[in-house]
Amino acid sequence: MLTRRDASKALLAGAALPFLPATADAATVKELASLMARRLNRHLVSNCDGLITVIDFQPGRPPEGGSQLVCVIQLDWPPGFRRRRFQAKGRTLEAAFNDVENMALLSFAKAWPGCIV
Repeated sequence: MLTRRDASKALLAGAALPFLPATADAATVKELASLMARRLNRHLVSNCDGLITVIDFQPGRPPEGGSQLVCVIQLDWPPGFRRRRFQAKGRTLEAAFNDVENMALLSFAKAWPGCIV
């Protein structure tokens, strides 16, 4: 679940993205990618020995407005790894963030049932 503190960081980061140079918002993007990885890893069952990593995290603003998020997320599991690209658009960065999180969980849960809840 997204805490109020995490949500406010995500909203502020989304609002600030168009105004900051690429180097200044790099820390914010890294923080959001780290938050995504932590939230996804909370859904792994502890005895299944897996790890979810956010390989690429690109927030943006589509021309039609709102927010867009493109992520490449990797599941490392005993048979090997599975890497997928997820893309979502939403009214806010938080909405796109939540959509990507849900898409990743559904996709990886199909591949590894019983270990992602």
